[in-house]
Amino acid sequence: MKLKRYSLAEQAYREMLKQIISGQWQAGDKMTEESLCEHFKISRTPAREALMSLTRDGLVERQPRCGWRICSPTTEQVYELFECRRQIECLALKSAIDNIPEEKLEALKEALLSETESPKRISLQVDDDLHQLIADHCGNSYLKNILERLSRQSSPFRYFRTDSDSTEKIQQERLTLIEEMLNKNTDKALKLLSDHIAQGRKILEDRKTL
Repeated sequence: MKLKRYSLAEQAYREMLKQIISGQWQAGDKMTEESLCEHFKISRTPAREALMSLTRDGLVERQPRCGWRICSPTTEQVYELFECRRQIECLALKSAIDNIPEEKLEALKEALLSETESPKRISLQVDDDLHQLIADHCGNSYLKNILERLSRQSSPFRYFRTDSDSTEKIQQERLTLIEEMLNKNTDKALKLLSDHIAQGRKILEDRKTL
């Protein structure tokens, strides 16, 4: 895959981020600057810059003399990550619920209810878009940045839950949350969002290994 020459480090970073979040690269997977240079047809400098950006996101860690690897945190670290995200995102939703355009929530609801050959993919995309709407409309740029980083750090682990629970169950969680947000039922929406994030954490705890 050859990237455009403009902002190679940023393009490589975004492409790698997508692949980590989508599950193409998983916790513990190793990589080297050389392999990234070959994959993206870029030099070592932008490859290294992209890896450093992912390191700042908490998604990649450097191993002395062994290259890099996708972070493989302990169960306790994942618990703390999800608990922090749960509290921060509920705070953001409390501020955002009256500001999110109804047409955008309706579009997400329609996407969940539509018949498709890829319900899992659509459901995951709706989840991405819904959490981004909360971040975008919370009215605080610092809170938004913190939430987006927490979302990136926890995103690679969402596939554990996708494999553990039925698509229908997770879809219904998202649909009910969207409906309560549309109805401006703040307390119910906060409870549903909190439970939704906590459930993802619980699945990881039950697996014992990450």
